[in-house]
Amino acid sequence: MRRIISNDKYLFKQDPEKIFDAISDFRVYSLWWGKKVQVKLIQVTENKIGSRVEVHASGGWFRCELVSFKPFEEVCIKYYEGVQSGEGIWKINRLEDGKCELIYSIDLEPKGLLPRFLSNYINFSKIHSKAMFGLFEGLEKYLSTI
Repeated sequence: MRRIISNDKYLFKQDPEKIFDAISDFRVYSLWWGKKVQVKLIQVTENKIGSRVEVHASGGWFRCELVSFKPFEEVCIKYYEGVQSGEGIWKINRLEDGKCELIYSIDLEPKGLLPRFLSNYINFSKIHSKAMFGLFEGLEKYLSTI
């Protein structure tokens, strides 16, 4: 079994506060994750920590929980149920030219007999990175409307 590990980056012109607000609020994920991905809120907390979401994508479904954050810098996500488990970390880096670099890093373990078997033959990390590019573009479009 091969783990799903990737570090995907995208440059944004928007300020880190707007980016942080979008990546730390599960209520707006469906507005920028695209139509092929279904996002269902399970729980939303006032301070965001403990908020949970269920995501249905082409590779199956999974549930995530926001477990911690550093305002305008980092959001930590725990994948706790579904086709994968592990963690994802959003990091926002301010650049000198006024842009921001957003990085999403994952370290996931495929769950279930079929995903674990297929991970030996299919590069799920590469597939995830390709999907992330679409999410980053959706986030950029969303941020330009708020």
